[in-house]
Amino acid sequence: MKKFKILLLALSLLLYSTLSYGTSTIMVKSGVEYIISFPLFEVDGVDFKIDATDGGIDCSIRRDQGGTNTATNDFVDRGSTYSLTITAAEMDNIKQLTLDIIDQDTSKVFLDTMCVMDTYGSATAQHAFDLNTATQDVNVASIDSGAITAASIAADAITSAKIADNAIAAEHIAADAIGASELAADAIGASELATNAIGSAELAATAATKIVDDWETQSQADPTGFHVNVLEVAGTSQTANDNGADINTILTGTVTDAQGTNVATDVAAMIDANNRIDVGSWLGTAVTLGNSAPDVNVASEDNIDFGATKKTSLETAVDDAFDNVITASPTTGSRDDVLDRQEESIVNGSAATGTLSTTEMTTDLTITVNDQMNGRILTFRKDTTTAALRGQQTDIVDTVTTNGKLTFTALTTAPVNGDKFEIN
Repeated sequence: MKKFKILLLALSLLLYSTLSYGTSTIMVKSGVEYIISFPLFEVDGVDFKIDATDGGIDCSIRRDQGGTNTATNDFVDRGSTYSLTITAAEMDNIKQLTLDIIDQDTSKVFLDTMCVMDTYGSATAQHAFDLNTATQDVNVASIDSGAITAASIAADAITSAKIADNAIAAEHIAADAIGASELAADAIGASELATNAIGSAELAATAATKIVDDWETQSQADPTGFHVNVLEVAGTSQTANDNGADINTILTGTVTDAQGTNVATDVAAMIDANNRIDVGSWLGTAVTLGNSAPDVNVASEDNIDFGATKKTSLETAVDDAFDNVITASPTTGSRDDVLDRQEESIVNGSAATGTLSTTEMTTDLTITVNDQMNGRILTFRKDTTTAALRGQQTDIVDTVTTNGKLTFTALTTAPVNGDKFEIN
């Protein structure tokens, strides 16, 4: 691995080196266009030559030490340095490319120089390894097959003999290791038990009888939380649908007032001739139609259940209040006045045949002057024809009088003739 890192460092230094005076070698991707940068020196070798031009034959290349050919491109002046584009074809299918930059003029104006480029990244390159690949594949052939196999593990490596007696003993288990706090609430509930998990088949013949007897004994000793056994009242066994004398005794005379003697008499005393409960004594005033139905103090108006007729009447009254036409001159500051002013500011219209796109729309509007609606918000109504436009909003950027055409920020779908909208 250390040698591999050193190799990568060396290749990177070669890859990013630039052409300098004299001979140098750089790394270039095989079959890929490459732009090489380089300086040119004055003939005295002291200063950069900054105004040189390629005469058309000053740059020549040799592929794999073959014949010399003029480069496809001329070098380009970049200010204080120069660059040459070597085409992908010139770099393809070779191991090495030699670049010579020679001033072909009789009176030389810059020193000659050269560069050697080794290729990488393909099977035909000088180096097949691709430096441009961030993550390299691992060559599994270099890993010994079966490096860790069953044979490399000693037979019977972990056996009962390797485990000490009582390796997990009581002293190694914390007190209350699995207690109430370790069990989720209702950890074993009805949903965790199979149907009839503990039924008569799972109980001894006398088990059910013992459970019933124990329950009855306990319910009598401590009745808190137990249900009443309606088949046994005051220690007397009762039959189904037969309350017996004890039940009748409980009901008779239990609910009374000063005049009543039993339940039937007391209930009758609380109901008037119209089978309504007389609440007059509660209010201190007799409840009669002549008293205009005095108010009853209830915990909440939600507890008042209107009859079907009154509900219909109330709904009709509310609906009529909202359906009333706003007068031509409503009282200033009234509800109708506020609604009237809001309605006047809203413009309703429809798309019309003509120009219909995601950014323009001819309409049935009468536009007084150009740009009249600019800056306002256009909203398509929820009952418009094009479903995709329902509820969409956009801002108007241009208005013209001809055909009431509007220009706006792009919609998702173009409108069609008849699509309804509002302008706010």
